[in-house]
Amino acid sequence: MRDDILREAILTFYSEPSNLNFNSAVSAHAHGEYSYIVRTENAFILAREVDDDWSDSDLVDLIEESSSSTHLHVSLAVGCLKELAAMIPDHIKTLSFQRRGYRIHRMSVDRLKV
Repeated sequence: MRDDILREAILTFYSEPSNLNFNSAVSAHAHGEYSYIVRTENAFILAREVDDDWSDSDLVDLIEESSSSTHLHVSLAVGCLKELAAMIPDHIKTLSFQRRGYRIHRMSVDRLKV
């Protein structure tokens, strides 16, 4: 069991180069119609549904308007992978994420739900 998953999320957020602060990133997700902010005792995720054909720069731009889609871009995820995978809505088929400033990774959600 994690002592404080939100503290870990904040520390993880600030370990990556970003032009946003944590509150701005959460606020951008909070105002998105197809965004997700989920915190449990063992996991935390910031994500939003995006168009399948978005470029890498569009994926990380929190200003870009999104719509309901089958693709989920994960801005921040910390904690138990099994619990995080269970948070992904059933209609989502693919997801993307960026780790430590490297290129965007895209994958099938089926790879997580084992």
